[in-house]
Amino acid sequence: LAGKGVVLLHAATWYNWPLETKYNDEFVCGGARGHGHSDFPFTVTNPTHPVMAGVPATFTVNDESYNVELTRPEGTEILGTIPRQNPKPGQSAILPSVWVVKHPQARVVCVALGHDEHSHDHAAYQKILLNALKWVEKK
Repeated sequence: LAGKGVVLLHAATWYNWPLETKYNDEFVCGGARGHGHSDFPFTVTNPTHPVMAGVPATFTVNDESYNVELTRPEGTEILGTIPRQNPKPGQSAILPSVWVVKHPQARVVCVALGHDEHSHDHAAYQKILLNALKWVEKK
């Protein structure tokens, strides 16, 4: 990354790459392998982080609800969450949806939201994206 910032949107947080590339481990600290799709609430969990500046504390969005599992949670800072649809026994009822990765060489923001125009046209989603872009450019 050479000190550059990166914003990983929606499908970039999915397990798209072979595990041996270490993409998900290094840049996402996990990923998603499944999702639902409905209206669901998003909750800001770290309102003091610059990526969440000016974002409503909670808002409802119609989107794919990625079932993100963090394999290295210690390498992340969760900024916003969503409820898991139909959690099974032993599964967390709350899922990360926006987080930063504590990468040693770059600022990395992961945003699992963003399937289509329902989220793309949402003012809160747009604010998260703009804030994320501003934040990653400062590294």
